[in-house]
Amino acid sequence: MCIRDRFHTDALNEKEHYSARVMREASTMHDEAQLARSEAARELLDAQRIRQETDSLKAAVKRQQQQLDARIKSLQQRETAIKLAHYECEQLQQRFHLTRSQ
Repeated sequence: MCIRDRFHTDALNEKEHYSARVMREASTMHDEAQLARSEAARELLDAQRIRQETDSLKAAVKRQQQQLDARIKSLQQRETAIKLAHYECEQLQQRFHLTRSQ
């Protein structure tokens, strides 16, 4: 084998070795990109789930607040009715005492 053929063979071997290394690196980068995409998709799904849960909790809190507001209003109306009944009762007692004393 002459020097030129040996030089040419060495160059081809080096080129193949370099090409193989580049292909391995490209494959690794591709795998890392796939993993990053999968993680991003998983994080997006988690974020969407958390958003839905948050919205659901906000709606539940709003419903409970409305129920509490309605209950407070009802109790205030009952309190007013009781005060009115108490006032009417006092008025009747005063009339009863007035007519009894006459």
